[in-house]
Amino acid sequence: MTRSCCPSCRLRFSRATAVHLTACPFCAQPLDQRPASEALGFKRIAVDGLVSAEAAEAIAVSVALPVPQDPAPGART
Repeated sequence: MTRSCCPSCRLRFSRATAVHLTACPFCAQPLDQRPASEALGFKRIAVDGLVSAEAAEAIAVSVALPVPQDPAPGART
């Protein structure tokens, strides 16, 4: 059995999370596939909430800035 791991962060990712990742979301290094015995001591992390489309959309909307509107012609500012 293999695990998706980031050797530089010493993290291993849940299977559901690893399906969506090609690189570590914390350091951007590519993930390694390691046997379970070599992943011993790596902290298991699940970032499922960060990789779902709904969560990404909610975050994008929450940080979006309003588009400034041009004032009406003849209006004073």
